[in-house]
Amino acid sequence: MVEFLTPRYINLYVYGHDYSGAPIIKKTGYGDGNLFRGKYLVFGLSHPPSWAICDTPDSTETVSSIRKINSVEYPFIYVAPECKTSRDALRNSGFHIVRNREKASVVLLPELKETVTYNFNICIIENEITVNLFSISDVLLSSIKEDKVQTVEDNIINKLYNGDRQGLVIKHGDKLEKQIVCAITKCEDFKYLWDTSKESTKFGFEKDLKLTPSIEVTPELFAVWDKCSDMHVIACALAQCDWQKYPTTLAYYLWKNKTSIRYAVNSSQDYILKQIGFYQLYNNNTCFNIVEPEDWNMLQKCKLYNLGLPENGGLVKCEVSGGKFQDIPIRVQVKPLYITEPAKFENLIAAANNM
Repeated sequence: MVEFLTPRYINLYVYGHDYSGAPIIKKTGYGDGNLFRGKYLVFGLSHPPSWAICDTPDSTETVSSIRKINSVEYPFIYVAPECKTSRDALRNSGFHIVRNREKASVVLLPELKETVTYNFNICIIENEITVNLFSISDVLLSSIKEDKVQTVEDNIINKLYNGDRQGLVIKHGDKLEKQIVCAITKCEDFKYLWDTSKESTKFGFEKDLKLTPSIEVTPELFAVWDKCSDMHVIACALAQCDWQKYPTTLAYYLWKNKTSIRYAVNSSQDYILKQIGFYQLYNNNTCFNIVEPEDWNMLQKCKLYNLGLPENGGLVKCEVSGGKFQDIPIRVQVKPLYITEPAKFENLIAAANNM
């Protein structure tokens, strides 16, 4: 059974035995409050949700990332308040936003990804405020027989709480097997995802939306953006582009030409910057995304257009100031690197530098 909690404290312990077999409980640290406070702590999952959506009731159905959430197949959409996608972008793409989940073709959720995962063999919750997680080494665990599980539990209660169980909730498997607990974004509709009492409902995630852009990404578009110094205008235009189709092209242009856009975005636009990899480029000078051929090839065309060259490349005049070549006309040949298969961004940059 999947359970949700919003604790203020997490304490980490190790349970063991000394040389005489007496129980030892050692505190090893604290949970990082920046990673779990203000979020849901979820018990009962077989693996972290970033791996895949797991342990949901049979009535739960999620839209495949491959199919995408489009307004033709899913015209009525309920949007969780935590979703960052612009509601105007949804309406412009043909979706009808409804306020009742039961009337929706699909329930739209924000990204479901854990901020931290803890392992434990025994968990003791104090008044829903403090979560104490106890780990047992595999060597010791293998020596604990099933009829001794209660003894281990009693040892912890006696040592830490003087045998008083009032206000305590104790969680562990029948054989004290290792379990996980994950912290995820606090979104009420995530609870609905695991609700066993609901009727059949389709769920989808905003990263899988298929939006209809009102601004086409072309080399000419960036020539217009070059003339605009208002980052709020650029941010609004970004939200109306097909950023899902050309994430690397847009991220690369903004990184090279409009880095101050990061100060002029609202939550919806900031979400787009994160999705396209802008912050990765800004912070690390690289992007760890896999780049699709259409996206990379558009970036090549934009660079050529900026140089005043056709899509197949050509010669660019270079100015030389001083030195023995200053009176000699110099031309540099520019050749695009087009691809037909997806590739890593860093590999493409390396290949372009070595042409």
